[in-house]
Order: sequence, then C-alpha cells, then structure tokens
Amino acid sequence: MPNIHVWRWPVLLLLLAAWAAPDQARAEAASTTSCLRGRPRPECTSYWVTESLFGIRHRQDLGLARWYYGSSGESSFAYGAAVGWMKNMADRRALGAVIQVSDIGVRVGPRLRFWLTPDFALDVDLGPRWEPGRIETVEAEIALGWRDLVGISIAAARDFGGNRQEFRFGVRPGSWVGLSTYAAALAGAVLVIVAYKPD
Repeated sequence: MPNIHVWRWPVLLLLLAAWAAPDQARAEAASTTSCLRGRPRPECTSYWVTESLFGIRHRQDLGLARWYYGSSGESSFAYGAAVGWMKNMADRRALGAVIQVSDIGVRVGPRLRFWLTPDFALDVDLGPRWEPGRIETVEAEIALGWRDLVGISIAAARDFGGNRQEFRFGVRPGSWVGLSTYAAALAGAVLVIVAYKPD
C-alpha cells in the first residue's frame, strides 16, 4: 500500500503555488504599469506628465541696462502647459523629459523626481527656453507636488542675450486636473472665436 505521507509536502507546495499565482500575476502586471497620475513603485513603473501652470512672473534687467533704465523690473501673469513622460528608476527616484509651453516660450529638458512619500514629490527641471527668434535663456524650476494632482513651483531663468533675469512662482495642476484645464482653455478659446464679431 503506498505511503500517502510521502506526497503530502509536494501536494501542499502545489496548493500554495496555486494560491499565490494570482498575487504574483498582479505583481508582475503592476511592475509594468504606465499611469496617467504619477505614483511611485510598485504602483507605476512609468507615468505621463500632463500639467498646466498659473502664476506670477517677475523680470528685470541686469548690469548696465538696469542702471541705465533705472527700472526695478516688471511683473506679469504667467500661464502654460507641459507634457512629458517619466520612468520610475527606483522606489524614490524618477527620470524623464518634459516639454513646457508658456506664454513667452517653449522649454525642453530633463526632469528628476524625488518621491518624498507616496503622496508628496519634489521635481527638478532644467533646460533651454526658446522664445520667438532666439534661444538664449536657461530656466530651472523646482516644484513640490501632492499626489501628482496639484503642486507649487518656483522657477528662475537667465536671459544671456538680453542680460535679464526672471523669477516665477505659481500653481501647477497635474494629471486629470491638468487635462481638465486643457479642456477648459480650449473650450474658452472656441467660445471667444465663435463670439467674435469683427467691426
């Protein structure tokens, strides 16, 4: 008569493997997930950047130009949008590229993200900014975001051609909140075009 106790452990191991298989499949699926709203590993291995920007910009001349014109600078409303893609390189770091289109130009460059917690992240951006007819400005930006839905940002730029510097402080909605502002801006532009009646 066969000894059934010999088969006890192999059977138990097979049952354990069958029980763990769905969890393992889910873990493998999560390990290759690309998300709209950025989250750290293991929830997302990569995510999209869909942001808008609203803030205040202050620009001022430097050196002899500032002395000659006697101006302390000028402030204006700043707005824009950004798109990009990020890859979670480790549990607390992500690296990618972002294109930001603002009211005065286009900045293209890398972004480095530090996940401070699963909900809070610190972004660092750096890149040249194209303005109509020239590329003479370098801009750096630091932003603190919450759940990739909203954040605050501080940016500094140096215009080497015009010998000016610039500072910007603003609010940066992201993910589906950023996409909603895209849609609202587009709808507003359509309404303005439809309602416009030339004299």
